[in-house]
This record gives sequence, C-alpha cells and structure tokens, in this order.
Amino acid sequence: MRHSILAALVGLLVVLAGCVSAPPDATQSQALTQAIPSDYKAQIKERLKTTLVDPYSLRDIEMTAPQAIPIFGGTAPGVCLRFNPKNNYGAYNGMESYIIYFVDGKMRIIDHPKLTVCGPWRPAPELAG
Repeated sequence: MRHSILAALVGLLVVLAGCVSAPPDATQSQALTQAIPSDYKAQIKERLKTTLVDPYSLRDIEMTAPQAIPIFGGTAPGVCLRFNPKNNYGAYNGMESYIIYFVDGKMRIIDHPKLTVCGPWRPAPELAG
C-alpha cells in the first residue's frame, strides 16, 4: 500500500515538473522584449484609468523593464507592475502587484502573481493619472 502511494506521488511530481517552464535564455529574452508593443505604457495607463477607483492618486508606482515573462509553459513579452491605489473609502489599500504580458500586441494581466520572475524595479510615475 505504501509503495503504491509513493509511486503515485512520484508520478504526480514528474507530471508537475513538466508544467514548469525553464527561464528563457538571453537570445530568447531579447527577442521577446523586442516584441513588446511600442505603446505598452499607454495600454497600461489606459487600463489603470478605467479600472481603478482613483487612478490619479496612485502611490509608489513601480515597473520593471520589458522582459520575458514565463506563462503557461512558454514565455511572452511583458512587464511587472506594482503600486498603492486608493479604495472606495479614499484610503490606500497597500501595495498591489501585477504581471502584464502581451499577446499579439494586446495586454493581458495576471493579478496577485508570484513575483519571483520580476525585477529589478524602478519608479514609473509616468503611469499615474
């Protein structure tokens, strides 16, 4: 009985290991960052304007440089974004983080991501308001 449970667990780990994507090499990473749309900041700013309660009062907004983002067993060009927005009561929520990647020039978002793929962070005040 123990051996069959152990064998099942090992089999599951092997399957799960196949789902993890390897980090992109330098050439692949450079090609992906060049594939990011030229208007990526404008797309991000527009999304912030249309989804946040008060996009003009963002604090501590930071973003990474364009990079290869590992997603769904592959990679896509993107950036990581974090900021402190206001809520419906006018108080600051605390830092929120997002991974933003692009498919066919269109922005996609992963909210509450594992930020181990992100960095280094730099201020991005141009995205506020």
